[in-house]
Order: sequence, then structure tokens, then C-alpha cells
Amino acid sequence: MDILIIIISISIVLSKYLDCWTTVKGIKFIGQEQNPLARRTMAAYGIKTTVWGIFGLTIAIVICCLLIIYVLLDSNLHRWSFVVFGAIVSIAQFAVAHTNYTGRYNRITWVLSNFYKMHSHNR
Repeated sequence: MDILIIIISISIVLSKYLDCWTTVKGIKFIGQEQNPLARRTMAAYGIKTTVWGIFGLTIAIVICCLLIIYVLLDSNLHRWSFVVFGAIVSIAQFAVAHTNYTGRYNRITWVLSNFYKMHSHNR
């Protein structure tokens, strides 16, 4: 179980790094960002500061989660929850990085794009 948690932790950080790297390489103006929260943050702090700040936040969240599942909530249920949700997050982030790199939507980024469009119009 511990090796699986390490693999998922690395996967979360690696997939977020690739998402961030491809975002910084590909984005030319804030309007290209589909996530409305990220877009507003980019408008306030700049693209690179926002992107790499989110990467740092991701690392901090993973570390906090590891501390929680090993120190505070030392149970298999919490460890399995981390593995399952971490795998889902990693898959989504790898999909976003792929779309950023290729410029082509995949099934996951198509769903995310529609979700963002739906929620952007409601605000």
C-alpha cells in the first residue's frame, strides 16, 4: 500500500507539473485559460505566477494529505481514498497536459471544457 501511495503522490505532482509546463508554454493571453477561477487569478497576478503558484499549492496539498493519512487518520480507508481520488486527479491533469501540448481535446478535457463553459455563463 505504501508503494502505491508513493506512486500516486508522484503521479499527482508529475501530472500537475506537465499541466503547468504546457500551460506556460502554450498560453499567450489570459482569455485562452478555460478555468474561470484560474483566469481571474491570472488577471490579478499574471500567468506564470498563477501557474507556478498552483503547482506549489499542489505539492503542499499532497504533503498535507500524506501527513493526514499517516499521522491523523491512520487507516486503510483513508489511504485507499487517497489512492482513488489521487488517480482520478492525475488522470485529469495528464489529460489537460495532453490537450495543452497537442491542441486537441480528449474525452476528459472535452467534458472539463463543457463544465467550465456551463459554469462561466452562470456567473
